[in-house]
Amino acid sequence: TKKASAHGSLRVALDRDEKSEADLEARKALTAWAKEVRGEWADVVFKIVSYEATGDDRVETTVRVEAKSAARH
Repeated sequence: TKKASAHGSLRVALDRDEKSEADLEARKALTAWAKEVRGEWADVVFKIVSYEATGDDRVETTVRVEAKSAARH
């Protein structure tokens, strides 16, 4: 049994007023990034690492991506 995993992080800026929409776009971008880096993954787990308030009405968010391959043989 061979299992591969990738750990990465990406900083994303979210508008507070459109947080849900921005979060969805961030997840799409992160999923594409994870697939591009390590190929196709069975599942991609997003974990919010930290929030940081910036000068304007935006929130700087660090998201950790954990992906596991679907290969089981």
